[in-house]
Order: sequence, then structure tokens, then C-alpha cells
Amino acid sequence: MSNLKTFLKALHKSGYPNTEPDVPTIAKMINYPVGLFDKDLVDSIGMEATHEFVEKSFSKLGLMSHGMEVDLSNSVGEEGSYIYLIINGFDIELDDDEPIWIHYSWGPNELISDGESKTLEDIYDEVDLGTMGEYDELMDEIQYACQKDIFNKTGFRIHFDSQI
Repeated sequence: MSNLKTFLKALHKSGYPNTEPDVPTIAKMINYPVGLFDKDLVDSIGMEATHEFVEKSFSKLGLMSHGMEVDLSNSVGEEGSYIYLIINGFDIELDDDEPIWIHYSWGPNELISDGESKTLEDIYDEVDLGTMGEYDELMDEIQYACQKDIFNKTGFRIHFDSQI
């Protein structure tokens, strides 16, 4: 369980899950392999308690209610682009590289490109067979930005399982 208790103490002192610096930086400072966080939790406190810990972490970020705003500026869209990710439920699959499988929906969002503001719904309405691949790439980029933000805030690697 490689320094799990020390890591949890450091996270607690930093205001987890709204830590400053981010979780990977804290892990690096105390030489904790953050990629083992979820597995170490299960090994230490069991699956049920780990599920509760993950749920509390997500809830503190607003993910389990109104959603958490993810800044998409400079990664997917221009300055001011954002999306709210809402997690409606999740499963823990430790055998996977992304062990937290989320059931999700999108909340308010705005993507700005070439100075033009659109929502995901607007973009989807404009999709035809010739541009479906571009839309899928856009969704992959948005999901990656969400994964990165959640990992930096919680240390959990999420997988987008099902959209609700």
C-alpha cells in the first residue's frame, strides 16, 4: 500500500479534492505512485468504503449534483469555452486502466471557435454523415479534458461508460 496513509494525510491538509497544488504534484512530492491510489484504497479499506470515498470526493466537486465546470479554453475551444460534467453514478473496475467507470450527462456548456459560441446541442444539430467523425473527435477531446481535470483534482482515472 505504498505510503497510502501519508498520501491521504497530505491530501487532507491540502483541502482535498480542491487541492493546491494538484493531486499528482502532491503524490510526486511524497513519492507516492498516484496510479495506485484507487487500488490501494480498495486494498486498505475495502470496496464499499472506497466507493463511499470516491462518491464523497465527486460530491464535494459538485459532480454528483449540478455538475463540475471543466474549462475547455485552449484545449477544445477558445477562451471562455466550458462544459459541466455530471456524474449520475459510477462503478469501480480495478482490472481496467481507468477504474472509475462513470454514468454521466452534460450540463450547461459553451464552445467558442473562431469567435462563434455554440452549445454541444447546436454542434450536434449541424452534424451530417460527412462530419460525424469530426463530432466524435470533438467528444473525445472534451472527455479527455474532463478526465485530466478530474485526475488532477482527485487522483482518480475515470472512464466514460454510459451517457444518461
